[in-house]
Amino acid sequence: MKALKKIYRFYKSQKDGAPLFRVGSDYVALFHDAELVSITLNRPIVMREDVAMLHLPADCILDVVALLHEKGISAYTVSSRNTNGEYDFPDIDIIQEERRMDY
Repeated sequence: MKALKKIYRFYKSQKDGAPLFRVGSDYVALFHDAELVSITLNRPIVMREDVAMLHLPADCILDVVALLHEKGISAYTVSSRNTNGEYDFPDIDIIQEERRMDY
């Protein structure tokens, strides 16, 4: 779960709002954002190794983001594919290395 904290901190430092990560057929909110979105949408949180996670179906994510914005909560989606072509949490080390190489 250390990797999730690193991913979460990276995206929170890049942009205001709650990052919603595409993982498989869901989007996932993490940590404090999972708690905030859970309360707003009245959906249950899953605790996994002391990490609060809220799963949201990908097929309705645009409606979810619009509803959150209506309620004053900024949110945005993050999609990344792993080496097998599956939606997964982004590899922050690769992203940071690519950014360093661009400069």
